[in-house]
Amino acid sequence: MTRKIVISQFETESEAYQALSQFRRSPLSEDYSIRRAAIVRKSGDTLNIADGFSIADRSAGHMWTGWMIGLIAGMFFGFGIMLICGMAGSLIGMHMDTQKLKKESRLLQAAAADLADDRTAVLMLVNEVNEEAVNDRLARFDTDIRRINADELQAELEQSEKQKKQQTAA
Repeated sequence: MTRKIVISQFETESEAYQALSQFRRSPLSEDYSIRRAAIVRKSGDTLNIADGFSIADRSAGHMWTGWMIGLIAGMFFGFGIMLICGMAGSLIGMHMDTQKLKKESRLLQAAAADLADDRTAVLMLVNEVNEEAVNDRLARFDTDIRRINADELQAELEQSEKQKKQQTAA
């Protein structure tokens, strides 16, 4: 599966809500899985998010994994240490989940940067085997569909952040 950002700009705003609702009802198929989706409208430099949804993946949930590892490690040292280790593990896991959410949010914001003004769009972070499945679901709407490779965009964002850090350090 390839991780992509699907940008679908709609002529009619109500169709964007219909499309999002359709994907919300079935965000997973054998051809795609939608991680995050949002209805956005760009006005100048402002990006307004009207609605959206997020589906947790199997790699998320670090908070609970950290809690369990901490509890198991703490069992060897007593009840008090077990609780402390469990809490520390859950905090570390929660931090990891938050960082992943921030990265994905930055990806969608970067992809929305070149949206047309005063048009409604659905942005989706999708893992897809092929493009036809998502395109077929959007075919009944009057929409322009564009895709961005999420991994390439992520690499560009990381490179840009590195350059900014180097410039501020110099």
